[in-house]
Amino acid sequence: MRPVPWSAVILSTLVVVSAEAAPSQRSALTDRTEILAGLGRIANEAFAYAVLWHLVIGSILTALWLGWRPSPPLSSGLLCLPLLSVSGFAWAFGNPFNGSSFALLTALLGWIAWRTPRGAGVGSGRWTTALGGLLVAFAWSYPHFLVGRPTLAYLVGAPLGLLPCPTLSLVIGVALLGYGPSTKAWSLVLATAGVFYGLFGALRLGVVIDLVLLAGSLALGARAMSTGKPAPFLDASGKPLPGSVSEKIHVEINGTRQGMFIKSKDATHPVLLYLHGGMPDYFLTQQHPTGLDDSFTVVWWEQRGSGISYSDDVSPATMTVEQLISDTVAVTEYLRTRFGKQRIYLMGHSGGTFIGIQVAARHPELYEAYIGVAQMTYQLESERLAHLYMLEQFRKRGDARLVKRLEAAPVTLSGGTPAGYVAIRDRAMHGLGIGTMHGMHSLVTGLLIPSFLFREYTLSEKVTLWRAKSRSGISLVWDEMVATDLRQSVTAVATPIYFVHGRYDYTVSYALAKDYLARLEAPVKGFYTFESSAHSPLFEEPAAMNRVMREDVLAGTNHLADGEARAAS
Repeated sequence: MRPVPWSAVILSTLVVVSAEAAPSQRSALTDRTEILAGLGRIANEAFAYAVLWHLVIGSILTALWLGWRPSPPLSSGLLCLPLLSVSGFAWAFGNPFNGSSFALLTALLGWIAWRTPRGAGVGSGRWTTALGGLLVAFAWSYPHFLVGRPTLAYLVGAPLGLLPCPTLSLVIGVALLGYGPSTKAWSLVLATAGVFYGLFGALRLGVVIDLVLLAGSLALGARAMSTGKPAPFLDASGKPLPGSVSEKIHVEINGTRQGMFIKSKDATHPVLLYLHGGMPDYFLTQQHPTGLDDSFTVVWWEQRGSGISYSDDVSPATMTVEQLISDTVAVTEYLRTRFGKQRIYLMGHSGGTFIGIQVAARHPELYEAYIGVAQMTYQLESERLAHLYMLEQFRKRGDARLVKRLEAAPVTLSGGTPAGYVAIRDRAMHGLGIGTMHGMHSLVTGLLIPSFLFREYTLSEKVTLWRAKSRSGISLVWDEMVATDLRQSVTAVATPIYFVHGRYDYTVSYALAKDYLARLEAPVKGFYTFESSAHSPLFEEPAAMNRVMREDVLAGTNHLADGEARAAS
């Protein structure tokens, strides 16, 4: 059977919410008290049917727990029955909006499942399984609408199969547990309905507990968009591009299982190993493609303790600078062997430059060149300069609250970076356009949401990405990073060196990086100012970045570098 076309998903969204926009129905939805009274009447007058639904659903859940696995059409049919029941009771009790919406929702889910082959779908991970179990328990005892009955009545007669929100919570919970068809289209249709009713119940009707349904719906939608697999490169005919590589793998590195994404339109191209900073940022390529895979085999390695390399079994005691340097060398050796290269290219970004330049200095025989994007020098001095700049800017803006907090937490070479400063650092930098990207003013819209929309992570991996970040803070090795002056510890590198820096970057000082390269001894070196970027030129100005990589880095020259950088080379 052919996969469900995207038009079905779009149609489903329109079907579920169209009734809400229809003028003939709006008058029926304007009186909150009237709506709640109508729902309460169904829950109480049809209580016996809710008890019957508990018996039926309990039997099905028991069979699933014992190992029964129905086909996608059958499982969808079973899950659609309580939805169809909601439609029937809505019509019987004079609510044509819910009656028509749930009838159409049932029909669409059934049609999608009928076209779904056995075994197709998205898997269930640890976090989605836990959330699915929570939603099923929530639906089973949905604590609202029953009047004049003991609290225990909710355990056997909560309005399952009668009202929209508890019924959707049940069906979405079962889907998150992995027992439904769970294809992308089926899940997105169901999630759309859940988001609408969750928001309507919580915001329009004031039933705050419906936020649980909203959370489950968003999780189901996120899982549907989380295939966890990199898409292949395609040729003009839509077939996989011969000789290309697009994969997510895990490799044993110094005794720990570590993950990486490898992307290239031609696997014979030079290999470029990318070292991320405070957290993996490969997910940004979905919204901000770098184009590096046109000329390189790019390896987006997620380091020990981060992203898809995170594990609770890895001791924090192993998260040291020396260990990360050793891991980088081990990954390099793996890549040299796999791709048959005597040397590869090494690129560090932000905190990754702290590790990268030390690796390049110790092992120049392994690398054709080192590229530092937002190169660190002496990070404590960089933080001091950033603190002074932010204080000045927020004073000009009249932001008394942030001025007060920054004044209370000064950064000094003797006192370091106070906890009060670290707590507001990222948010303040993004607010001024001096953080991750010049045009990124919110961590939520700039990083959190894009990471959860990223298709090459599973939902569980997305949660783990942020769990790891919450444990590591700014960096896994921040204390050592902020105290080390690379101008003193790394004064020469016997391989070509390229520093790429955004003019607006205060996360890592532009001025300090430029001064560092002028002092650094290297056979070829070049400094490149990106006038429209802050901390991430490779994402902010990819065309200019690719030109530097193709015309200077691959050629071993510095013709495009800033004038004074060429002269100092």
